[in-house]
Amino acid sequence: MIEGIREFLLQTVPAGTEAIIYLQGFRNALLDRLFLLITFLGDGEFYLFLFLVVYLSVNKHWGRGLAYILLISTYINLLIKDVIALPRPYDSRITILRSETSYSFPSDHSQVALSTYGFFGLRVNKWSVWLVFIPLILLIGLSRVYIGVHYPQDLLGGWLSGLFILIIWEGMQHRIKNIPPLLSFILAIILPLLLMVLFYSRESLKTMATLMGVSLGFQLEKALVDFEADGLLLQKIVRILVALPIIATVWYGLKIILPDLSIFVFIRHLVLGFTVSFFIPSLLSRLKLVKKRNSLTWRNS
Repeated sequence: MIEGIREFLLQTVPAGTEAIIYLQGFRNALLDRLFLLITFLGDGEFYLFLFLVVYLSVNKHWGRGLAYILLISTYINLLIKDVIALPRPYDSRITILRSETSYSFPSDHSQVALSTYGFFGLRVNKWSVWLVFIPLILLIGLSRVYIGVHYPQDLLGGWLSGLFILIIWEGMQHRIKNIPPLLSFILAIILPLLLMVLFYSRESLKTMATLMGVSLGFQLEKALVDFEADGLLLQKIVRILVALPIIATVWYGLKIILPDLSIFVFIRHLVLGFTVSFFIPSLLSRLKLVKKRNSLTWRNS
């Protein structure tokens, strides 16, 4: 079956190539910059920033769900890409505006954009938000064709898989909330390791290490801090301004200090996930930038 899907997709490559060439026929310097900016809105770095804003300054529970669906969707995309193994666009007539090294199908930007922005749209549940998110999801996908790294069929595969993940998540989230704390803590360690054994690559290692870090951090945050994300707008902005340099220091500092070996890559992403989910809320609590609901927090400090 998998080989049949791959053969079918390979047969669509000529038509997909012509679609890319047609779209790039409208290229100019302004559109290049615009579509590179739009594609950045589907990058991991932007999703990290989006998570921080939602988690620390909008709604903590939405932030948790956003992190989970983002990481799970990324893992599934990596798995499908490895199984299908469809090469990226390679025709010499295509201009590649940003280099990519992974396989082509399905588009991770399209898949993750639909699952994450769709998740957030369902939480807000206002038509005005959907008027922004639906065009954004479509434009992020279109940008991948414009910059020459995906065929149109990759976008369709990404949107379908992203929609499937979103539907499954929405159906399971209430059951996940009812998992006992001790079992949640155990699953936070075991589940990422099992998924890494099921499908191992350098990128899946990064994704599962981050998943373990944020999962453990969320459990400890709930038990020891349990902060509230409400407050004045200025206070919310300050939270993000405090968080960003901490994340940059942890990320780039560990990258400089630790060797580029798999075990240290795992540690770096584990620490990053734990930092954003637990350490930063704990620090903000001590700085009185967030309210805490758990009176046990920092009892001995």
